[in-house]
Amino acid sequence: MSLGNKAKDALMTGASKTKEITTNGINQVKDKAVESAKNSVVDGADKMTGGAISKTEQAIKLAKKLAQIAWNVIKGIIDFVTFIITMLFNPITWWLLFGVSVLLILISIFQVYGPTSFKFDPNNEGIVSLEDIDEDKKSEAASLTFSQHTKINNNVSAYLGKLFEQNKDKLSYINKTIPEGCDSKCILDKVNNGEWADIELGAWKLKGDNAKKVLEAAVKSKVNWNKSEAQMQGIISAINKSKDKTLTNTDGEVSDSIKAVNNLLNIQMSDSDVEKLNEEIKNSAKSIEEKVQKVKRIGQGNCLGRTEGGKALEDENCSGVDDGNGGSIDSSDLIDFLEEYSLSTRIDVSDSGASRATDKMKAGKRKAQENGGADPLGELYASCDRLVAAALKATKIDTSYPWGNVRAQDAYVRSHPEKWKQVNPKDRKSGDVIIWLGGGVEHTAIFGVNKAGKKMVYQASYQQYIPHKAETSDNNYDPDLMVGATMTYWRYVGKKG
Repeated sequence: MSLGNKAKDALMTGASKTKEITTNGINQVKDKAVESAKNSVVDGADKMTGGAISKTEQAIKLAKKLAQIAWNVIKGIIDFVTFIITMLFNPITWWLLFGVSVLLILISIFQVYGPTSFKFDPNNEGIVSLEDIDEDKKSEAASLTFSQHTKINNNVSAYLGKLFEQNKDKLSYINKTIPEGCDSKCILDKVNNGEWADIELGAWKLKGDNAKKVLEAAVKSKVNWNKSEAQMQGIISAINKSKDKTLTNTDGEVSDSIKAVNNLLNIQMSDSDVEKLNEEIKNSAKSIEEKVQKVKRIGQGNCLGRTEGGKALEDENCSGVDDGNGGSIDSSDLIDFLEEYSLSTRIDVSDSGASRATDKMKAGKRKAQENGGADPLGELYASCDRLVAAALKATKIDTSYPWGNVRAQDAYVRSHPEKWKQVNPKDRKSGDVIIWLGGGVEHTAIFGVNKAGKKMVYQASYQQYIPHKAETSDNNYDPDLMVGATMTYWRYVGKKG
């Protein structure tokens, strides 16, 4: 090949490569320009649309998450339904359902036909059934029921209780022939539509509105109209709606209360018969007042010896003093004594405390010595052991309790398990005795819950301070941080006296 041709070929090759390089360069520049332009356009569009593109992307992500959650929920429902279906084919499940069904049926039967003590009727508000109470308690139970469900005076409560006891065999009286299958509602309908407008009902031949109230109470509480609780509920309703202020006037004469009740219940009685009842009703009213005050203290620190199936009904605030037969002795007398005997503030002394003792303290100790024997140190008041002993003796819970010292009292409770039982401090009840011994400490006190429901500790200290009371919210009680002493709680479980 001639030189000319070689040169020509070289130039052609160079030109081709230059063209290729140039073309590639142009394409790259073009691509970058396009990409740059594209991004610029997207960014510009995003800005111009207020971030719509970004928000759209976020919405897509959120939609994906919601879809995943929805699927998980659907999957959970499917799994639950699958589990239920599996259980339904399990024979154990059918036996459980059968057992629950039988139990519910039995409860329903007892609720309708069972004894009153078993029934739960929130509308009945605890009206007692005299049919379920011992004969000698019917009058008292009726009196307390009336006093708790009305605002009547104690004379009226006592008289109503006496009337119920006298007429307990006449509760079923009615001056009509009751058609077969005619229940309380049926009778009430006849009274309301005028067919039996002249009806006389129950122990006192109640008429008009009073008869209606008894029938309405029976329908409401789902018992027969001739049950004592239905008739008491009816009378309570009549009393509460009565405008006769004599029923609630506590300063009135007993005879006026008797006449007001007779007027309410359509009872005919001569003035001479009313006068004969006066003294009897007056004495019964005094007894009711005492019991009413104790009833008011239930849930505020004391029980009334309430038992159920032989077991004392106790909670944190109920008396820890046991009657020895599974029932709680009312500890209100003990707490009342301590409230009177002890001061609200601590007063320090450096002697027996006789010069600072109040008249109530002196009277309380005299009573304790009358019941439980003379104290060798009769003028000692600044003493923890004397406080505890005086309280237990004055209220006749344990008249043999030693006057002192604390070690002697500790030995006494430990050697008389028929009277005293050690209890866990966490299970303490109102009326429990506390004893601390050890580390040079000898101290005793009484834990109680007062009428206001406050947890209190009643204590004194030998030649340091006379009896005082202090509120404590602690689960246990450790006055003056008695380090090194062992604290024990003791509950009286013997016969009172």
